[in-house]
Amino acid sequence: MQLGNVQVTVLSLDKFQKQQQFIADSAMKILELYQELLGSSPYPSIQIVQRPIENGLSRTFPGLVTLSSKIAFNIDLNRPDNEISVFNLVAHELAHFWFGYKIVEKSHPALGSRAFIEGLAQFMSLMAVKSFYPPPDFERLYQFSVKSYAQFIGQDKALIATTHADEERFLTYFKSSLLYYGLSLQVGEDKFFEVLRKFLSGPATLTPQNLTDFRDFLVANLKPEFNVIIRQVFDDALFFDFRIEDVAFKLTNSKDKGEVVINYRVVGSYGNKLSMPEPQVKLLLPFKIDFDEHNFMDFQIPLQYGAHQISLDLTKTPKSISIDPEHWYLDINPDTNSAVF
Repeated sequence: MQLGNVQVTVLSLDKFQKQQQFIADSAMKILELYQELLGSSPYPSIQIVQRPIENGLSRTFPGLVTLSSKIAFNIDLNRPDNEISVFNLVAHELAHFWFGYKIVEKSHPALGSRAFIEGLAQFMSLMAVKSFYPPPDFERLYQFSVKSYAQFIGQDKALIATTHADEERFLTYFKSSLLYYGLSLQVGEDKFFEVLRKFLSGPATLTPQNLTDFRDFLVANLKPEFNVIIRQVFDDALFFDFRIEDVAFKLTNSKDKGEVVINYRVVGSYGNKLSMPEPQVKLLLPFKIDFDEHNFMDFQIPLQYGAHQISLDLTKTPKSISIDPEHWYLDINPDTNSAVF
């Protein structure tokens, strides 16, 4: 499917193919809305891989297969018959194309406030549902966010949180999205998105060390009476950060085993990044590569503060990959058998 210069492809497991057209149609609607609200898509090619995902999370990752101009995400359909749930997931992941690319990747790809980015993505998914569904449907999703932040009930917690840090992180996502939504209502949606477009079209300088840049940008571009809620968005919410360091590994394409386990070291921290810049915890974790029926490999990185997943086309996979710890996104070059992460 084509929207202007953006090509959208949806891959589905057989048992989920009945949702394939709905996901594709939803993606086209959402992309059109986001391009109107946020500016043109930074990626000319979008691939959606529809499949079950461990821990019930959907994930976005740039640099799919061999071209950095492509981007993709996995969408988890634990509740495939819940149309709004599926639409919300698609909208959330598509929002990362703007905020992940424009803010994190262009500043310091190895660093970034996950809750900050996730809060924006969840806010955008709220706006997408508000744009395309009747008010009662939007209200249910909004109240789910409020309820999740206020109570984080057991059923949902069992799906998406396995540690205290995970629980706090997801509470923060909901809280941040609700604060952005409240700010947009007070400022006016047209004005709020005008300011977002202005920020996204300019130099992206956001890093955990100067997270205040975006806050100060909002303060400078909105009326003084909104300063209190702007500061609440940044000062009262927890912001999570993790970075990978000292990473180097060899990837072996073993048809017999179908997997390889890799050890790497990660530094992670959580807390208010404006007042607590130093990492708090160091972890040594495995990361496992599996194959699926679509001939993709999934990199599962089970970080305490959230998982990051990347898929690669096995037909283009190099024999080995070297990773620069100063970069975050994986970009395969089959000619040189190298990549940056």
